[in-house]
Amino acid sequence: MANKTSKKDYAPAGGRERAVRVLTSIITAGLISLAMLAVLTFVSVRFNMPQTAVMTAVNAIYALGVTICGILAARRASHGGLLCGAGAGIIYAVLLYLIGCAVSGHIGFSAAALTGAGAALICGGIGGVIGINMKKR
Repeated sequence: MANKTSKKDYAPAGGRERAVRVLTSIITAGLISLAMLAVLTFVSVRFNMPQTAVMTAVNAIYALGVTICGILAARRASHGGLLCGAGAGIIYAVLLYLIGCAVSGHIGFSAAALTGAGAALICGGIGGVIGINMKKR
């Protein structure tokens, strides 16, 4: 049986296509994270969760959202999943940071912001490796 894959299937994405893929992955991961935060809000109010448990859950949702962003960004890439996922994760983290600054009215760098950026880089990279290795359908 002949292999029916063309060279186009393995060609690297152009700049515009890559940017659209990263943007849609960021939007999708953001919507998924927003849905998870809505569920967390309901659960925390309903069951009167302690503040430390809520913050732990928020951090887990952040890490999961960045990982999903990396998976989605690298899923259609032909190569470079680690860099693609890490890049998408950093962009996702920067956008969340800017939104947080806009909402709070305070712009400042802290150890928590740097830790969040490091977590985004690692989780996005892991997501990129997962995404690039997923079966293309």
